[in-house]
Amino acid sequence: MSKEKGYIKSWRPSNDDELYFEEPFTKWQAWHDLCVLALYKDKTFLSRGSLVQGKRGCVYASHRFLAERWKWSKLKVERFLRTLKILGRIDTQTNPQKKNRIGCISILNYNKYQSDEPTDEPTD
Repeated sequence: MSKEKGYIKSWRPSNDDELYFEEPFTKWQAWHDLCVLALYKDKTFLSRGSLVQGKRGCVYASHRFLAERWKWSKLKVERFLRTLKILGRIDTQTNPQKKNRIGCISILNYNKYQSDEPTDEPTD
């Protein structure tokens, strides 16, 4: 088997893809799903009545949403995100003063994972 590194294109799954959502996610699937959920370009959208200036490479989702999507407990999601932060794969931004505001999970080095340009650099 070849040990060459490279990229494959991965279609963003829809919520009705029975194979994608059939079973609880593994950690790798959850990591991949965060990359899938990340905005691929800056985008303005409404969330809970507030206008959000979404940034490329950011995921705007609650821990509860991710827990339901991945079929995990909320605590497992929180531990996983904490681990990704320690590993330097993500950064999180929330405003504890405003509970109704949406938080952001930033995929660090998002362009490395989702670039339109060819690259020879390895990814995590």
